[in-house]
Amino acid sequence: MWIDTPLDVAMSRAVRVFLRNVELDPAPTAAAAFIPRLTRYMQDYPMLRRMYLVVSERGLASADLVIDGAQPAEVSAALVKKVLAERGVA
Repeated sequence: MWIDTPLDVAMSRAVRVFLRNVELDPAPTAAAAFIPRLTRYMQDYPMLRRMYLVVSERGLASADLVIDGAQPAEVSAALVKKVLAERGVA
């Protein structure tokens, strides 16, 4: 199975995870510490993008099932459950 997620959606989700971690961190310096982490992520993004594209190409080529990663997680989960049930796996 491959979850085919558009790069902008993947980046948005990664940034949201960073932000959520800051929200949950009780340290008064959490927000200030977030800025260098986000800056580093954005600096590394060109390399991460190339890596993601290579992995995506391989995943798509070998997947028995391709899921639209732009969908809400609940929709994807329901589709996976349905396909697994149809194949007698779950």
